[in-house]
Amino acid sequence: MTPPIQNLLIKAATDVLKRFAFTFAEETPVEDLPAIDSDCVVASIRFTGPQNGNLTLVAPSDFCIEVYHSILGMDTDETTDINPSDALTELLNIVCGEFLDLLAGSKPVFQLGIPESHIEDRHAWQSLLTPPAIGLMTDEHPLVISVTLDPA
Repeated sequence: MTPPIQNLLIKAATDVLKRFAFTFAEETPVEDLPAIDSDCVVASIRFTGPQNGNLTLVAPSDFCIEVYHSILGMDTDETTDINPSDALTELLNIVCGEFLDLLAGSKPVFQLGIPESHIEDRHAWQSLLTPPAIGLMTDEHPLVISVTLDPA
């Protein structure tokens, strides 16, 4: 991933986290991200259009639950049957749209695939911290995001 693409992805992710999850995040080298205490959700989405590729977002399950509460304006102590994957795939959709708008402008049309997600146990976290992944650190939670662009 080239530095300009990386910068666009960081901007898209941090802006979306601020607006929709009401949390601030800053870039952190993946090797400096802390271990996590919960399972993590790995969500990815395929996009096609003037540029094709895949965007992946990885976050601890407890962060996903907090995002769910933030988006719905609920207190975190309100109990509901929450699927952490649903919250992260929704966040991923928004980040992907923002990234593609920064990448190509608002005129080109992109098609987004159906987001896919799965749960990994907390021990798999370290294996997900490999380049070209970008580390982000919120107040309390580490996140990993990456984009892979298909060759032209």
